[in-house]
Amino acid sequence: SRSGLGSGIYDDETTTAVYAHLLTTAGRLLRAGLDVILDASFLKTSHRSLARHTAQSAGARYTVVRTVATEAELQKRLAHRGEGTSVSEAGIAVLLRQLESADPLATNELNAVITVDTEQEIDVSELASTINRDAGQASVDLS
Repeated sequence: SRSGLGSGIYDDETTTAVYAHLLTTAGRLLRAGLDVILDASFLKTSHRSLARHTAQSAGARYTVVRTVATEAELQKRLAHRGEGTSVSEAGIAVLLRQLESADPLATNELNAVITVDTEQEIDVSELASTINRDAGQASVDLS
């Protein structure tokens, strides 16, 4: 799209419409009895609140898998991705904007958070077990 930061497909109006569509679709799938994973940045508290409400309204469990890495590691990954054929337009400028504009997790969100340090080896089986066992119960750190 070649849209600049905060413009075109990345402006606030479009972002709000994308999250609304994502959560409407998720709600329909949850009410149909399916499991749903929403793969999005969810930088804003309001978007996370709507996701929680969508899950609760459908009688589903709500879990945030928060992935973390140092800024240096994220920049390294972006540089490496730029060498390939990624369709993503996100580069260092997008990363820096996300880091500075992201709303911190609120206290009332922490009971649904599982934090995964992506700079460490991830045991996918352990992560899946943790999600199934602890999700929605307490903050869990898999660093």
